[in-house]
Amino acid sequence: MHTHTHTHTHTHTRLQVIDRSNNIFENFGSICIVVGVFCTLLGFTGLYGACKESKGCLIIFLILVFVVFILELVAGGLAYGFHNKIEDSVREGMQRTLLLYDGTSDLSKVCHTAHSR
Repeated sequence: MHTHTHTHTHTHTRLQVIDRSNNIFENFGSICIVVGVFCTLLGFTGLYGACKESKGCLIIFLILVFVVFILELVAGGLAYGFHNKIEDSVREGMQRTLLLYDGTSDLSKVCHTAHSR
């Protein structure tokens, strides 16, 4: 019986060097997509309820709109309460990115394009 042991060497590109363990914005894009789909479905629920004059559908719509309102208040409160941590996280991420700016890497090209617009 012959067993092979593989040693995995990971090549890190400059983009992979950025530490994402403390980044609270890591899943922001996914969250925006989920919220957008939910709001779209919520809007169609209200539209359907209004067009069909469905009292049950309109009640569900009202409850969900109220829940969204409460969640927005909670999110606003959390953002206000953690604004120092958010600001520090953004500042640290920007500083790490600027340390990697060398003018030739893909990251540098992205930064240059973003700043030139």
